[in-house]
Amino acid sequence: MIYAIPNDGERVANHFVKAPYIAIYSDTDGMLKNLANIASMPQAGCNAKSQLIQSLQGYNVDAVLVRNIGERVLAKLLSSGTPVFRLSTRSSLEDVLAVPREPLIEPSQGRPSNNHKKSVHKQKGGCGSCGGPKSKPSLLARPKALLKATSSPAILKLESMANKAG
Repeated sequence: MIYAIPNDGERVANHFVKAPYIAIYSDTDGMLKNLANIASMPQAGCNAKSQLIQSLQGYNVDAVLVRNIGERVLAKLLSSGTPVFRLSTRSSLEDVLAVPREPLIEPSQGRPSNNHKKSVHKQKGGCGSCGGPKSKPSLLARPKALLKATSSPAILKLESMANKAG
């Protein structure tokens, strides 16, 4: 089997999304790869968590081994058909397969999110990446709309600079 294991470089990390690395670990060959966890980066949003789950599928991960996991990410993993197991201790990566574990079969077995209802989610109803209503994409994500835009602050500044120069 191939497992995804959140870690700090040596030991199983305490939380799936906050771990700096995700080890791709085989029960027969040991560690295959230790990936930087894009979801743990400071600028990462809800979309990074979805990208993390997609990348695990790209490595043909059979199961995820965690100490703790949020209920929203747990729900995404379970709905994608990826089994998730909670480890009883933070072991070293070398000893991880010997650690007792319990299957997590319901999203409610994960930790509730402290941050999900804050900021954009509370004020605007969701970011669109996490299952909430989609916010309007920025002009940078819509190049054709950017060409038609005439009133964005950046465009007005460029026009003003062009008028002064000309």
